[in-house]
Amino acid sequence: MGLDAEALGSRIPGQLSGGQRQRVSLARAIVTRPRLLLSDEPVSALDASNRNLVLSLLDRLRRELGLAVVVISHDLGSLAGIADRVAVLYRGRLVEQGAISEVLDHPRHPYTALLTASAPSVRREHRLLPAQLRPAPDREPWPDDQGCVFAPRCRFAGPECREEPRPVAVTGTGRLHSVACHHADGWRDRTG
Repeated sequence: MGLDAEALGSRIPGQLSGGQRQRVSLARAIVTRPRLLLSDEPVSALDASNRNLVLSLLDRLRRELGLAVVVISHDLGSLAGIADRVAVLYRGRLVEQGAISEVLDHPRHPYTALLTASAPSVRREHRLLPAQLRPAPDREPWPDDQGCVFAPRCRFAGPECREEPRPVAVTGTGRLHSVACHHADGWRDRTG
């Protein structure tokens, strides 16, 4: 884990840096050689150098130990560097999933597009701006409990969105990529 055991031996958690505490937590989690590691926001409270160190460590553990790592994060930039696949959830519902490069480079759900547009670390020159994805201020209110879970915040919601969309496979790199949106193939044309 890149920690000096002698220097850490007599310290209490409050005497460790955030990066050291995170690495101690990872060491404790893998000491029994699990096959799966669940990591919830592993770098959210770390500075840039410790963030990179912990992400590199997670990637190394994944490769060297054959460990499956599930990272729960809002930081798409972090996921882009270590993940193979991504599942995007909105209010507990799966809205899009697929290969990380396919989902981040070609989001098919408006919420995924909003996440990528809001994260400068994954924005490419042809990305949409967040303002192009937000609903117009004068739009009629949408009931929160009806249809598509993202419809109240979606610029492209229409009458068909009053029914919850089912995830459907979409064309991409040949690997499984699915999206739950009635407008997956057409919303981008309406971003004007």
